[in-house]
Amino acid sequence: MSITGGISFYDASYSLFVNNASAVASSNTSDQNLPLGTNNVFKWESNGSDDLTTETYTVTLPSAVSFSRLFLIDHNFKNFQVKYGASLDFTNVIGLDSYSANNINVTGFARNTAYFEFSAVTTDTIILTIDTTQIVDAEKFLTQFIVTNELGTLEGYPQLKGLSIDRNSKKQKSISGRGHIQKGYESAAFKLELKRYGIQNDIDLLDDLHEREEYFLVWICGGLPDQFRLKQRGFLIENLYNMQIDKALKNSHDKNIYTVGVNQSYSFVEVV
Repeated sequence: MSITGGISFYDASYSLFVNNASAVASSNTSDQNLPLGTNNVFKWESNGSDDLTTETYTVTLPSAVSFSRLFLIDHNFKNFQVKYGASLDFTNVIGLDSYSANNINVTGFARNTAYFEFSAVTTDTIILTIDTTQIVDAEKFLTQFIVTNELGTLEGYPQLKGLSIDRNSKKQKSISGRGHIQKGYESAAFKLELKRYGIQNDIDLLDDLHEREEYFLVWICGGLPDQFRLKQRGFLIENLYNMQIDKALKNSHDKNIYTVGVNQSYSFVEVV
């Protein structure tokens, strides 16, 4: 296990409400299942909490499943813990900013998204406990709760082209000649282009993803958001996309010289 910053791919979340996962929050139970979706607009937020109030968020999967990766997307937690089963610690844990321990017990967290790798566990219950927030006495919130397994991480750095973040606008023209624009939820798409590429493991991984029938998650920043000098949407730590590869592959050996490397193109689109 390691966090290298290469583009990473994961199974679709095992904790989706549409697949019969459910959550129980210690407050504001009307919104407790919102983080068990793929939409990064809606979130669970505590009600009447402060830094003296410990909130719990318990996720129950439809059946016991083995997993070794956890994402907490877009939250404001400073001190928090995660356990599984009745009250068991994850082991061999690594996380962002060189976190390493035999548990997930984080203090002084300062990002809006957390990620953990650990030895695989099999369970149907994950318990998140939040003590304090990054702004004193703020309500605690969480946008997405994702348990999954890693499919692979690229060892090299192919060219990422045409990252499109589209609000899918609809434009109408009024009788006065002025425009009226309605914007929907955003969707992402991009291409990975391999030029004279010679890393067989990456080629095999991308080919497996092309053949895959099920959707998968794509993390462009690969767990090292600070490797980018400038912050840009799509490359942020909270940008984890549910995607599929469409269109035919475009394969060749560069200049038809078989020992140089391959030229290939993969088209990724965000799915529901």
